[in-house]
Amino acid sequence: MGEDGVEIEITRVFYSTPTYPRNAIRLGREGYVIIEFDVDTDGAVLDPYVIQSEPTGVFERAAIKAVRKWLYKPPSYNGVSVKVNEVRAKVTFALQ
Repeated sequence: MGEDGVEIEITRVFYSTPTYPRNAIRLGREGYVIIEFDVDTDGAVLDPYVIQSEPTGVFERAAIKAVRKWLYKPPSYNGVSVKVNEVRAKVTFALQ
């Protein structure tokens, strides 16, 4: 969402796959983390934090580390570069 409450579509141009925690692999654990963050005018991810995770305490650190590396196409609204707040993403951890 843009600074004035307008919904703005954003496009991710770089995705970093999270590193699966060794302990979770050993225990055969799968799960997900929902992260909220802002996207800066240059497309960088700002201040990611965990909204929800299942199971708790297993995948949060790996998910945040990956999301920090993501990059979005610089968001704009009416031709003006803007920061987008309250972006949510679900990072899923599934064993092959």
